[in-house]
Amino acid sequence: MAYKPRGFDDIDINPQFATIDIYIRMFSNVNLHYHDSTVSLCLALHFHSTVLMRVEQEQRVTEDAHRFAEQDAATQRYATQVLQKT
Repeated sequence: MAYKPRGFDDIDINPQFATIDIYIRMFSNVNLHYHDSTVSLCLALHFHSTVLMRVEQEQRVTEDAHRFAEQDAATQRYATQVLQKT
């Protein structure tokens, strides 16, 4: 009897073609797994790049707010100095 990997028990053909049929099925399964893995990887990369872009945007907003707060504080200090001199 020809060798049959697990999951291929339904193969019932001429023994000389059994090995070829097994390889074709194995290749098809590997190809499907590779395709599914590739799609999953692309989706994960897209998700992570979207998250990274959002984090970078939030960082820019935070830096802008920090810069504005520093400018506002400097303006208030200057106004206080001007008022104290008068």
